[in-house]
Amino acid sequence: MTFLLHVLILKLAVGTMGVPKSKNRYTKALFVVLGLSLAGFVLGMIPIIGWISWFIYPILWIAVMMSSYSLSFTKSVAVAVVQVILKLGLWLLLKLFGVSVLFSDLMTYGLN
Repeated sequence: MTFLLHVLILKLAVGTMGVPKSKNRYTKALFVVLGLSLAGFVLGMIPIIGWISWFIYPILWIAVMMSSYSLSFTKSVAVAVVQVILKLGLWLLLKLFGVSVLFSDLMTYGLN
């Protein structure tokens, strides 16, 4: 379920940057999130990289956003910020209703 929430949040965040609806489809967001999830998993599993993956993944994420949605660097960073704000808002809303959703990236900040 959280995977589909990640997809929806990415679609909403990209939509705030003025990307036309024809380029911002749910299926495209689905494949982008799937690819980034797999890339994050692979980077986390390579023992040689270790802590360097914290530097590689954000660069990879921004490069994927720039190429997939034809965004500039600053708009890609803005998409990341909007995504975090939307995830926090959704997490707080669901927490208010007693629903526990595990956003692994929010666990880094001790919010789950």
